[in-house]
Amino acid sequence: MPHDKLWQCFLTNADSNKPEPKSVSRLDNLGMDSAKLQCCFRAATMTCQRLCIKTYSNEWEETWGDFDRQCQYQLAESPMLRCLAE
Repeated sequence: MPHDKLWQCFLTNADSNKPEPKSVSRLDNLGMDSAKLQCCFRAATMTCQRLCIKTYSNEWEETWGDFDRQCQYQLAESPMLRCLAE
């Protein structure tokens, strides 16, 4: 049957209309879960919030040092840091 022209049409077009699978969550794109994101929103300063989001996402290699120096030991950032530790 595969040699029949009608079947060749069906067999060659069978996979062409399949949609691409969609990611269920933004975790693949962002690299962080919603719990860590909520912790980052507890930052006292916008700088630490931005660094937290980047540090706990796919960009952690670029920002880990800055996050450590500017935010990790700041008393004002305690709520964010406690949340991240949980």
